[in-house]
Amino acid sequence: MGADGYKKLDRTLVHKGVVVSFYKEHMKLPNGNVADWDYIAHPGGAACLPVTKDGEVILVSQYRNSQDRITLEIPAGKKDGNEANEVTALRELEEETGYRADKITHLTDTIPAVGYSDEVLGLFYADNLIESKQNLDEDEKIDLVKIPLRKAVDMCVSGEIIDSKTVTAILMYAFTVAKITY
Repeated sequence: MGADGYKKLDRTLVHKGVVVSFYKEHMKLPNGNVADWDYIAHPGGAACLPVTKDGEVILVSQYRNSQDRITLEIPAGKKDGNEANEVTALRELEEETGYRADKITHLTDTIPAVGYSDEVLGLFYADNLIESKQNLDEDEKIDLVKIPLRKAVDMCVSGEIIDSKTVTAILMYAFTVAKITY
């Protein structure tokens, strides 16, 4: 038996996507019933909150087809193979924003969709930015938006910023590193 009486009886691959794989899991529940659950396997990823010397955060503005809208996010991406989260975060920071950093600091790890996916994102911040060059993928169109930290916190609280990794990183940075108060 697994945790608290749950037991995985079977896992069947339904579809292998470009980034994720979709499975059907046949589960025995603690009460003895059997159920089918969806499961999405993801390689994991990392994201980095860029903070300027002036205390502004740099967000990327991009179209997200799942929401059919433009969102404000921190730069992020999936891990390539077994690379460390720090390597992923640094790569995505430079590719998406055109800034690089010699050092990043870990904020926390987060699970964006705990109910159906094993994806874990490492969240970092960089406050020692060095101007470089944006290097976008063919399918990316990204604009940069610089926002004072306090305004970014307000946008998270008001629901203007809705991306969970971005909300988590901004709030973690604001309250544990910058130590702003409300």
